[in-house]
Amino acid sequence: MLAVLAVAVVAVACASDAGPVTVDRGASAVAASAEVRSTPVVTYRGVRTATDTYLVDASLPVVEGVPADVASAIDRYLAGWFDAELARFEREDRAFVVAGADAEGFAPGFLEVRPTPGSATASLLSVAFTVTSMHQGMAHPETVVETVTFELSTGRAVELPELFVPGSDVYGTVSAEVVPLLVAALDPTGDGWAEPGVRAGAAADPDLLRRFVVDAAGLTLHFDQYQVAPGAAGPQVVTLGWDGLLDVLPPSPLLRAALDPLG
Repeated sequence: MLAVLAVAVVAVACASDAGPVTVDRGASAVAASAEVRSTPVVTYRGVRTATDTYLVDASLPVVEGVPADVASAIDRYLAGWFDAELARFEREDRAFVVAGADAEGFAPGFLEVRPTPGSATASLLSVAFTVTSMHQGMAHPETVVETVTFELSTGRAVELPELFVPGSDVYGTVSAEVVPLLVAALDPTGDGWAEPGVRAGAAADPDLLRRFVVDAAGLTLHFDQYQVAPGAAGPQVVTLGWDGLLDVLPPSPLLRAALDPLG
């Protein structure tokens, strides 16, 4: 039976010994007053397969409570995303075997995809995917996080700059906000070791800041293991509350509608 889950806040699993570090820059006064008017419901469809060298176990969201064309657009996007992930994994699996890894005696490799819905608005839905993979013979699995935010009136994927007024220095401002928070979380004693890695991994670059989630609490940025700190630190998660962020980045009509309790 498919599990039914109302849209909830994001939680991210990690395969490393260190759990994810979450930094929350305060609760949002805007979000505190925003009540969900018509929250979509998310069910899951499983994708499972096996070969001689690997297993695939994935859960993909199916959005209900939205118009049929919107649900179809979201489903097509997610199916295409998963197909690309699976193709990448299969290419890597073939390369790993060709490279001469002696897989005899090792357990099969695997690709595991676990989504967590993370939107509490009636107009935007964000999903964070934890993607864990391991090829036969590898010593440790690899875990990354991918995210997507959908506009629920159309089903299209939304990019980060669309949340703010045109012409805003979105990536520069978001980077300036998250860097000191990450440095403080990673290096609370102020020894200085964390800042170079954080500035490099959370720079004002669309590719480095592309993993984001929108919900009533604020804008959440995900940083993979090794992206901003040594691997032992694990992945990093930073939430910028809307009350502070919207002081420096005015919201676009799209984001304003998402946070407006009256629509």
